[in-house]
Amino acid sequence: MMSYEQNHGHSKAPVLVVDDNTFNTIALQALLMKFKIESDTASDGKQAIYWVKQRYRNQGNAYKLILLDYSMPECNGIQASMRIRKFMDKHHVARKS
Repeated sequence: MMSYEQNHGHSKAPVLVVDDNTFNTIALQALLMKFKIESDTASDGKQAIYWVKQRYRNQGNAYKLILLDYSMPECNGIQASMRIRKFMDKHHVARKS
């Protein structure tokens, strides 16, 4: 599945959907679209970290929300969350708890 950024060249999406199950990703995107919320997608934790970093480097801001699957191969949701928080702290990206 291609992310919004891959389809449009840049990301305006405030939400990142991360799941290794394509059905779940499509279902979440459809639900978000009902509320006119655009979303980027990633199929694993490593991709999620990459998109968070790319968004910050290209736009200087963070996603408003990251929907992150807990159980994924290689880099699960907990590991990805910890790495994303570390990156955000390092770059002083404001976040809401």
